[in-house]
Amino acid sequence: MKQPSFFTVTFPLLLLLLPSSRCVAYEQHVGGVATMGESHLQRGGGGGGQFRPGMPWNDTQGNPIKAHGGGAIYIDGVYYWYGEMNLPNTYGISVYSSSNLYDWKNEGVAIYTNNCTDNARPSYTMARPKVIYNKSTLKYVMWFHLDDVNHTYVRAGVAVSSSPQGPFYYVHSMLPNGVPSGDM
Repeated sequence: MKQPSFFTVTFPLLLLLLPSSRCVAYEQHVGGVATMGESHLQRGGGGGGQFRPGMPWNDTQGNPIKAHGGGAIYIDGVYYWYGEMNLPNTYGISVYSSSNLYDWKNEGVAIYTNNCTDNARPSYTMARPKVIYNKSTLKYVMWFHLDDVNHTYVRAGVAVSSSPQGPFYYVHSMLPNGVPSGDM
């Protein structure tokens, strides 16, 4: 495998990297669905379409993108967008892929919240995932905020995968430097 061209960035900033854009964009979420706010971007050519402020952003299957609080990584010509997926009775981190930053394919669930087994808390939440590549282990490493619904657990979680699409396997959570990790 070719070494990945590597960068990570929170997703709203990623929109500013679109070629030929006059873009002032940020990501909003309405009911866990990605929508675009104040976007002045119109695409021409491949894929067509345009961003529509306040409207759901759909994946390539026509379903609303579920990737709140996302982060992205670029590997061999493909962008991977990781974000919170909060559906009825299904919580975790979703992953989408795109070659053009506009058309996103749902790659599925990278990791489910119930796979995080520290103290066997049934009401975990996972937020703000970021993925990096560790070339010494040849693994993709996901860092995320791990908490309970009362915001009393407040930890940094770590999961690994051999593929950017996942599945990611939970390793552990921690209190970095012994202090709560409220916002990564």
